Amino acid sequence: MGCDIHAYIEVRISDKWVLYSRPRIQRAYKLFGKIAGVRVNDEPPIVTPQGIPADVSQITQIEWNKWEPDAHHAGWLNASQIREMCEWAGEQDKEHGDWYGKWEHDELGYISGNAVYSVPGSGYPTEYQDVRMVFWFDN
Repeated sequence: MGCDIHAYIEVRISDKWVLYSRPRIQRAYKLFGKIAGVRVNDEPPIVTPQGIPADVSQITQIEWNKWEPDAHHAGWLNASQIREMCEWAGEQDKEHGDWYGKWEHDELGYISGNAVYSVPGSGYPTEYQDVRMVFWFDN
């Protein structure tokens, strides 16, 4: 039986977390290991899963409720951790071909970099106070 990740990008606007997008991340156990130590433990994970945030967005909460019976290793990455994950995936692409490029890390890189740390007049939304990727896995 395979393991899949469920990822939800949330942004904080006016002190409330709202769902921004749901990237499609294909099954890649080395990536799962890098994110949270799931399936592959070749190197230290970016985070130790700490559960779903108490202030999760309403849509993400609805999805979590649906998957909770089968979900495991729930947690979240903050903006700098998303950037770390994207940089790691980019390095993997260079070393091993475009396998890690099959998921939308360009979108994650945009949202964790430019959108959160935008400056007035740059064309990026300045209303975003913060960003995170809430995730869990299922078998």
